Amino acid sequence: MCRSCKFLKGVALSKYYMRLKRLLSRLGIGKGKKLRLDEYMGQKHDLSRLHLGCGNIHIPGWCNVDVMKTGAVDLVLDISLLTGIAENSVKQIYSCHVLEHFAHDDVRLILARWHAVLCPGGEIRISVPDLDAITRIYQTNISHFNVPGHQPWIALIYGGQKDQYDFHKTGFNFCWLKYLLEAAGFSGVERYPNTPHFIPGAIDNSLALAPFGEYISLNVMARKANGGL
Repeated sequence: MCRSCKFLKGVALSKYYMRLKRLLSRLGIGKGKKLRLDEYMGQKHDLSRLHLGCGNIHIPGWCNVDVMKTGAVDLVLDISLLTGIAENSVKQIYSCHVLEHFAHDDVRLILARWHAVLCPGGEIRISVPDLDAITRIYQTNISHFNVPGHQPWIALIYGGQKDQYDFHKTGFNFCWLKYLLEAAGFSGVERYPNTPHFIPGAIDNSLALAPFGEYISLNVMARKANGGL
């Protein structure tokens, strides 16, 4: 088998494996601990790295947090409030394709809360659908979206709508997200590459290419200033 064929076969198997893992996670099957905060802290688990809004994706070495009790979740908690998480206690936050599921005004409050729990010098990484990329790709492939039966990318723009949490309520480009992060107190806001994933081995929507072979995610990182409040 040629090298390119082996690569494509590996990609196909990886996608199949991830779909299977996500299906099992939705059924509550997975590596997640599915604990309340008091239970999680009582068992002395690490809260220094938070994967917020993990959904069906479990990242080893992180505290995977979501309000839904899927198989991937370690800590069952409302990520918009992070009630019980001490201020200046978290070293790293990662959230992938989550912020767009909150209302415009709520995003400001959520970012302020995430800033509060980060320790000085702590890092946040956020991935969201990139409206600049999406509109450009849409226009480039406009003929595809004008074929009878082809949806006008409504799942990407408006959410999969598979449950009460799976609706998109707002959107971002880099300029807007940078503004919101800085308004919440973050500094050093910059984009980072889609690939390779900054967490080795992680596979999530920040890497999404389908269906046109172009990245649709905006990946941004920032820090809480040393001595920041």
